[in-house]
Amino acid sequence: MVVDKSAARARYAQSLRAPTAAPGSRHTVPAAPAASPALPGAAGRAALATPLAPAMAGQHTSAQRQAAARELGAHAAALGVDPATPDVAAGVHAAELARGAAVDPRVDAAAMQRAVDRATRAATLQPARQNVLFGFTRVVDAKLALTPAVLGALAEDVGAAYADQLLQAIDKGPGGGALVWPRPQTRVELVASLVRQLVKGAGASLQLALTPELAGWLDDVVARQGVPVSRAMGGAGAFCANLASAFAPLRPRFFSRDPLPQGIAERFAERVEVADGTGATSSARARAVDEPARVNTSAEYSGGQALIVLGRDALKIDGKPTPLATSGSGRVILGTKAKDVTPGFDGVQRAALQKMARDHDVFFFVGSHYLTQAAPAAARAQAEQLAASLDVMKAENPQLVRHLQYVVPKIVAQEATVLHALAGHVESMSLNSVELPALLHRLHAGGLASDDVDPNTPRNQAERPAVMLSGALALMDAMKLSRAHLHGIAGDLVVVAGPVDVDRTRAALLKARQLATMKATNDTGELKGPGDLFELLPVVQGTGLAAVEAFADDVARRYELSPAERDRVARDWAFRDEATGRTLFFVPSRGIHDRTGGTVSLGDTIDATALLFARAEGRPPQHPQLVR
Repeated sequence: MVVDKSAARARYAQSLRAPTAAPGSRHTVPAAPAASPALPGAAGRAALATPLAPAMAGQHTSAQRQAAARELGAHAAALGVDPATPDVAAGVHAAELARGAAVDPRVDAAAMQRAVDRATRAATLQPARQNVLFGFTRVVDAKLALTPAVLGALAEDVGAAYADQLLQAIDKGPGGGALVWPRPQTRVELVASLVRQLVKGAGASLQLALTPELAGWLDDVVARQGVPVSRAMGGAGAFCANLASAFAPLRPRFFSRDPLPQGIAERFAERVEVADGTGATSSARARAVDEPARVNTSAEYSGGQALIVLGRDALKIDGKPTPLATSGSGRVILGTKAKDVTPGFDGVQRAALQKMARDHDVFFFVGSHYLTQAAPAAARAQAEQLAASLDVMKAENPQLVRHLQYVVPKIVAQEATVLHALAGHVESMSLNSVELPALLHRLHAGGLASDDVDPNTPRNQAERPAVMLSGALALMDAMKLSRAHLHGIAGDLVVVAGPVDVDRTRAALLKARQLATMKATNDTGELKGPGDLFELLPVVQGTGLAAVEAFADDVARRYELSPAERDRVARDWAFRDEATGRTLFFVPSRGIHDRTGGTVSLGDTIDATALLFARAEGRPPQHPQLVR
């Protein structure tokens, strides 16, 4: 069927309003449940009592067993299910079903069983053999607990010589209405910034740029307190190269024109090779040099904790006596400056680009957001140079899939300039659904997107499947993509143009959420090898299944489907629009229940897995050419 564009725009406007019944449907999507449905009976629970799905074969280590137990226990506890009960799996499935049905009564035992069956199959899914090149970002991610004791120790260390200055800085702040010093130059400014943020920041995330001297002092105080600090590979490019190394069919390489700082090189998995500016490959350690690596330390704190600073439990802040307590749970990212990587292939010869294109099936890159830091003319020139390099690679290997992993811009005003240069030079793009409204607003202002979107769209609105779908379609048109992936709390929305293996793509998205759970749960917060994988209960969130129903409702409105056609979309979690050749997916999330390993790079884990696992063995990429 052919979809009239004016009608489609009208349906897009409708999608931004409250959901209604699908045409001809007997059901509506309630804003709130009238009452929670009863749990399924014993027969239903038995049908859903699937054993843990194997994420790997062979003998499990103690760490793997502990991670599996920790994740299942946290999931069960969050649902009010006793983790010690013999039929904990059935209890979790039934509780998730009840949550989904409370949001949408159409979520039933059959829908949950279908999801469990699909999740079970996804657990054993392996990627096809692929050579994957990653670029450009790499950093050391450190994590520590910013407890009241740590903050108190930092304050005492500064207060030994500068107590009056510290108290004044905590009170007055940097001035101009600012809460903190974004680039503290002294220990006084750093500690005052931490105190003010924890007490008045309401848990909002904060990033501070530290000098090497301040970073060294912070490390010393933390070490004296005996606070454990975990360090792992960061930067989505390098992190996802390590992720790929956990699966034997994938051959990951990371592009780095220049030698790598030792702190970066030693955090690459052994299977990750490094491609240099000539296209030649070697081990990461063979490219290491003795220079400082950029480090981002995530100092995480909990809400509602009492603080003591220089022996006081209350201080003047902004001229008012204020009790000292954390005003919310959050994190402060403490970043150090080092030699930054400029995204792109500056100085790389055409022959080297051609060699890298011939040697790889996928180029997964991150870092275009750094180009926004340049002046307008320079930002445009750098982005155009990157686009030209990408085209050299595509001309040499037309089957190469070029994937842009989105990160919010460093300088918002420059984003449209950079993405305008890259539009039409990548096939695939992924991002968080809550980032899309502001991105589309900027693309509209830059002449790339036809319709404007409210950049301040609330999170709960941006997470709605109807809004996600409208945004994904607009993004594909603006950036001339053949694949767009939005990850959200309730699930993943993917649009693929051209031929697509529906079963495999759906399984890849389920697999992506399973690996994200493992990344968040395990001790290191990384996935670098089979030892980082562990068994998981095959399940999806009940609220994710409710979101699938909402997705089916929107597709039915948008494409004027019959009730039977609409119900098939809900069963398949997918719909193919024959008029455009695009297939739309909404696959429910599994949820994150234990955060021992942290949530940094969680979205990157989801997006890279979904891309790499969707390709079947012996088949060409699903989206080898641009669909304009």
